[in-house]
Amino acid sequence: MTLVRQVACVVLLTFCACYPYLPGEYDGLAVTLSLVAQAGALAGLLLVPIGVLWLALEVRHRRYLAIGAACGYLTVAAVVTVVAWVSSGLTFACVMLALSAYGLPRLVPPAQSIDAGLLTPLRLTVVPLATFLLQVLLADPLAEFSRGRAIASSASLIDDIERYRAAYGQYPPSLAGVWPDYSVSVVGIEQFRYARHGDAYNLYFEQPVPLLDAPGTREFVVYNTRGEHLMLSHAAWNLTGAPEQLAGRQGWYAVIDSPHPFWKRFRFD
Repeated sequence: MTLVRQVACVVLLTFCACYPYLPGEYDGLAVTLSLVAQAGALAGLLLVPIGVLWLALEVRHRRYLAIGAACGYLTVAAVVTVVAWVSSGLTFACVMLALSAYGLPRLVPPAQSIDAGLLTPLRLTVVPLATFLLQVLLADPLAEFSRGRAIASSASLIDDIERYRAAYGQYPPSLAGVWPDYSVSVVGIEQFRYARHGDAYNLYFEQPVPLLDAPGTREFVVYNTRGEHLMLSHAAWNLTGAPEQLAGRQGWYAVIDSPHPFWKRFRFD
């Protein structure tokens, strides 16, 4: 792996991690791809100490480090495969496993070239460290950017909802349809969802959450002009109590005020 390939690898992994937060049409694979890239970057830090030792120890000890590097790589491969399986299913997990198998002989050098220059320790240190640090630095700004873009994209939908109310004296009972028509314009956010609630309504979307920000968290960003935001963790709860009772047991573990009027962020684990 030459220096150019190492740079390309860092750029590709960083792009995959950032992909759901970029402007564009919805891509159903974007969030899964991002989670895999983030998990791989985190697990890849296991390789950094091996790369440092590779530089420090004599050549005769590097064979053992090569075994350690292979074990570390297999651990990374296992992590990304499991994340792919949990988030997207068996097919994508098999794809990640195949890609990991393809990459193993390209990371760990054969025995006859175990002392071949600085390429191996650079693979083991620079690529994981650079990928991880770039993802950490970009995660929060990109998440904030995508959230703000989605909120801005909702303006035309909110205007149409208010026009409907002005024309018919009430908010629409539903916005369900085959085609959503109102684009969020963020790659990792599928669509806006609408639920009439009393004399108002909740408009919401699911915001991708960076892995290191809050592992296992799902975030929903909700709009309600009357401050009666309602986001339940279980659909069945809608059938088990009156609306005023539901407001007190929604299931989220954190609610965050948004700088945008009438919007709030709800986090579920």
